[in-house]
Amino acid sequence: MMKKIWLGTGCVLLLLLGIFAAWQVFATSKVEPPALASRMVNLMRVSAAGEKETIVYPGRLEAKEHANLFFRVSGPVIENKLELGMEVKKGDVLMRIDPRDYEREVTKLTHELEMMKAKHLFLEQEHNRMARLLKSNAVSRAVYEASVSAKDASAAEIQGKTTALQIANDKLKDTRLVAPFNGRITRLDIEQFEIAKANEIVLSLQNLERLEVVVNVPEGNIPLFKSLGKGGLLGKEFPVVFPGRNLELNAALTQFSPVASLENGTYELRLLLRQEEKTAVFPGMTVEVRNLPGRGRKSGKKVQIPFSAVFKREGKSLVWQYDEKSGRLSKKEIRCAIPNENMLETDSIPEESFIVAAGGAWIAEDVPVSVMNPEVLHANR
Repeated sequence: MMKKIWLGTGCVLLLLLGIFAAWQVFATSKVEPPALASRMVNLMRVSAAGEKETIVYPGRLEAKEHANLFFRVSGPVIENKLELGMEVKKGDVLMRIDPRDYEREVTKLTHELEMMKAKHLFLEQEHNRMARLLKSNAVSRAVYEASVSAKDASAAEIQGKTTALQIANDKLKDTRLVAPFNGRITRLDIEQFEIAKANEIVLSLQNLERLEVVVNVPEGNIPLFKSLGKGGLLGKEFPVVFPGRNLELNAALTQFSPVASLENGTYELRLLLRQEEKTAVFPGMTVEVRNLPGRGRKSGKKVQIPFSAVFKREGKSLVWQYDEKSGRLSKKEIRCAIPNENMLETDSIPEESFIVAAGGAWIAEDVPVSVMNPEVLHANR
């Protein structure tokens, strides 16, 4: 009986020892959480925004000096050897109409004026004689005053005839059409022996050595008014590109209109472009003017980042900034960003820092990352 009791007690003790040992093993064991998988990211280096805008404005070429010429008198054209594109010099006679009628008018008025002057000389002598006779009471006051009136009337007639002769001489000169400046014939509306009508355009002359680029700028892109004036942008040169010709020239800003166009509400800027010897550009050609600054759009110390790097959380615009030493990411808020084509200009991120180029919305701050393009960390250094 005693042996059975001792045997039972031993079994209970062994069972208790086993339970205690199992509890000790469980209590002292450490459960490690599963390791977080790293996230692959593509980095980019933040670069400074350029100081000049890359806005491109379409424009057109016009001649700086251009004129539509016409005769001020009518008549048949007896001299016209012009051709389209012909180069002429200032003072050259371009056309001439038959001057015979105007020459005859000048001759007629000249003779009439000479006759009036002779008559006036006689009346002056008569007046002087009447003045002497009046002193000796040989003639009456009425006779003397009549001589005064006759002399004054004759002087007035001479003045009127002189004016008529001047007008006739001007008309005679107007039978010759003279080039007012150096240029080329760009329009020719009359042929030799045709009748030219007074004040109707017969040809156009343009100086192709000095051309103007005309650009229309919308209100929102007009720079500050002070920067346009003297000492600002006036006189500065900007690149002018001719699409399809692989040609780029420089033109200086010379004029701007402070009044908006009634047609489209834009403001006109004019730039002076000088014709070069090896180029051939003409009025009417379309061009592109580049780097004209916009209103308050100079970048200064701002940097540029792509739209793809920006993501939204809790109503904020953020990017992931990468720390080279720790290999970790941290969120940076983007403030005062200015859109420029497919980039944003901001001063919220230091220049030469690294950010995640895209996919920021799918990244958590406590997740380790692996850089897909590690070469960017050492480029340009």
